[in-house]
Amino acid sequence: MQHIRAHVLVCGGTGCKSAGSKEVQLEFAKQLEQKGLSDEVMIVETGCHGFCEHGPLVIIYPEGTFYCRVKPEDVEEIVEADAVEKEEEGADTTPSRSLLIVEDSEDLLNLMVKLLGTDYVIYTATNGREAIEVVEVEDIDLIVSDVMMPEMDGIELCRRIKENIETSHIPIILLTAKNKEEDRVEAYESGADGFISKPFNLSVLHARISNLLRSRQRAMKDFKKQLVFEAKELDFTSLDEEFLQRAIECVNRHLDDAEFDQTQFLEEMHTTKSTFFRKLKSLTGLNYSSFIRNIRMKAACRIMEEKKRVRVSELAYAVGYNDPRYFSVCFKKEIGMQPSEYMEKFTTGGTVEDDM
Repeated sequence: MQHIRAHVLVCGGTGCKSAGSKEVQLEFAKQLEQKGLSDEVMIVETGCHGFCEHGPLVIIYPEGTFYCRVKPEDVEEIVEADAVEKEEEGADTTPSRSLLIVEDSEDLLNLMVKLLGTDYVIYTATNGREAIEVVEVEDIDLIVSDVMMPEMDGIELCRRIKENIETSHIPIILLTAKNKEEDRVEAYESGADGFISKPFNLSVLHARISNLLRSRQRAMKDFKKQLVFEAKELDFTSLDEEFLQRAIECVNRHLDDAEFDQTQFLEEMHTTKSTFFRKLKSLTGLNYSSFIRNIRMKAACRIMEEKKRVRVSELAYAVGYNDPRYFSVCFKKEIGMQPSEYMEKFTTGGTVEDDM
């Protein structure tokens, strides 16, 4: 289901003499699509209230804050900030992570749902085949599955999940009454991220789930900080590593191209929009535009370290920004300091010159 976090109001008033409302809508919609924000922002036509002279108006619900003269990149910042605020406000009370529990014992399934339901959004299945169907239509953060089940067992389910590029990022914990060493080896060879023998303490399962999800969060943070992509440090599957490597190389091929957009990105990645965004978000915690900004700012850091002496405008153009001042704003947001501060702190004898 589409989750709208921002509404862009454009004038639809009869006889309004401002710049054509339909043209504004079409252009704004096109740019939002290129920025990867079309799933989070809805364009709403309203009567003429005079604001149209100042450009589209964005309203964030339910707070009612609004911003005039909005550009697509501004909408991105507003939507992202709103999401962070919601996460901080509701982190302790509203389950946001989703679990799929696959278990053919009704009693054990109900017990796990009861234990985990207060902290997670729960989906259930009674065998591997049902689980595959759930994963195809729902965004699942982690799977807990029994091994011995009818129709499709947990080992086969695990293999199918880990061999599919659309689902290979989902962590899986296998539960089994088999306690032999070869059973544990088989589970891990199928791609399982965790293995718990039955009978087990439910609090141990809860802790294992929490630790796996936290490790994924750490991997996202570590990715954002890595100047050079090191997949081994992030514990990704081979499919996920290959996906991210291709995405990074794609951005680097168009590093100085300010017109590089979502359409071109998807074409070169040879994947669907839904798969691409789901994978990118699950592996890095970033949306399309934030991912590109992250890769470009890392490239800017490397350029400063290699060249030692560089002008801000030269640096901005080299990583796809036509406006040096906007580049500096983005660099500080991503790296935590101005380009000149980075040069002074992390290079020897290097300087970044302002274009003044």
